[in-house]
Amino acid sequence: MAIRFDGSAVGLTRTSNIPNCNSAYSASFWFYLVSVPDTQYRDLITFGHATDNSAEVLEILGGSSHSHFDLYTERNSGELDEASGTKEISTGTWYHIGVVRESVTSLKLYVDGSLDATSTFDMTSRELPTVMAVGCLYYKGSYSQELDGRITGLKIWNTALTQDEIKQEANSVRPIHFSDLYGFYPMFPGSGERTRDYGGSGYDFTERGTLTDEDPPPVSWGSSIYLVNYPSSSVISGTTVWGHITGVIETNVRTFASNWTGTGAVGGSGDTERLELDSTEYMVSEVVNTGIKTVQLLQNTYAAGDTVTLKYRHGADEATCLAAGWNTYSTPFISLGYIQVRVESTL
Repeated sequence: MAIRFDGSAVGLTRTSNIPNCNSAYSASFWFYLVSVPDTQYRDLITFGHATDNSAEVLEILGGSSHSHFDLYTERNSGELDEASGTKEISTGTWYHIGVVRESVTSLKLYVDGSLDATSTFDMTSRELPTVMAVGCLYYKGSYSQELDGRITGLKIWNTALTQDEIKQEANSVRPIHFSDLYGFYPMFPGSGERTRDYGGSGYDFTERGTLTDEDPPPVSWGSSIYLVNYPSSSVISGTTVWGHITGVIETNVRTFASNWTGTGAVGGSGDTERLELDSTEYMVSEVVNTGIKTVQLLQNTYAAGDTVTLKYRHGADEATCLAAGWNTYSTPFISLGYIQVRVESTL
């Protein structure tokens, strides 16, 4: 789904572990304009400071019949720059947006894969942001310039993606590029899900005001992730058999799995992990953040209701992992009944 920002005092906010917008970062998402904001600015994504003039903003400026994007940047002293895009933005249309800071003197905006605006304003020594906001402006401790539109599929990286890489991200809800991924926000419907980070770092947003959900763009989830739902909670409780586990695919690729909590040897940071899915063995990667393992699972030719069998093993390095036997029992390991595994390669 997509989050509907209705122009009232709503938005998404985050106040800790904010990306450093003075150095390389990228953001990718889909945007749908509901109403033209006349001659007023309305903001899509903002990096702001509680007391300082420092800001980095992607905003939309309306006119009598059309709108265009602006990249607004401001330094500590109140010096500012505004780089305006040329593409006319209409209501009722989905656009893919890519914002890429390449350096302190290069900030670029891509709309549907094409370069739309570039700012070369020097951000050297600018104060770091204290708040990241989506759907509204955060500036010197106050929120304003709320958006009337929809946003979905937000992905943020702590690196500068190339134009070709931004184009690739436009074709998939899930991230194509996992290296330096800061956060992944598919924005599933419902309180808690709209704000959840599925990138593995736990960098959830907080809802500001009352948000609602509307239809997303016609973009596929991507070919390499699907959901496996384990047996009912009556089975997933206490000490769990987690090596040879039979799971049922519950729904289509748009429904993503919840995080799962791991204890014991498996889940150690830096371990090499192996997954076997219906007799095909894969190398998988994991992110461990305060006890939460976030992994994602390869999509095959399965449909809702199909049954698959998973086996799992691990080791401190690849050789140890390959020599290890498949695990069959562990201390309480799966708490929510779901697993996500990102497959990197087959053996």
